Order: sequence, then C-alpha cells, then structure tokens
Amino acid sequence: MKKQISICVDPEVLERLKQLAKQEERSLSRYINRILKQHTEKHQTKANSILPANQRPSKTNEDHRFRRSYSNSKAPV
Repeated sequence: MKKQISICVDPEVLERLKQLAKQEERSLSRYINRILKQHTEKHQTKANSILPANQRPSKTNEDHRFRRSYSNSKAPV
C-alpha cells in the first residue's frame, strides 16, 4: 500500500515535473514515484556494489518490472 506524503518544491520544479509527466502520459504522482524509485535504486546499487555477493539484497519481481518500465519510457529523466 502506498503512503501519502506532503512535500514542498520550487514552483519551476513543479512545472517541469508536470510537463515531463504529461510527455510520458503519467499522472504527476506516478511520475514522481517512478523517478524516486529510479534514484533510490541507483544509489542502492552503488551501496550494494561494495558488499560481498552473499550480503546483497535479492532482486524482486518489482525490481524487474520497474527496470523494464523505465527502459521503455519515452523520455529520459
């Protein structure tokens, strides 16, 4: 279940996010969630690369679905 949060963003950042979400035919919420997943996955991968293989978290179906959906996206982030 997803959690609702409130954040403050600069007006120009919000406008750009709205434009990018529209280009990808996504709601603003879905677009922001997608780019946050991408960002956290990128940084998690960097952190895991220094761990021995037997201590790294296993990949889930969600990881693979996200990676596929991002690689098929219309516009890079």
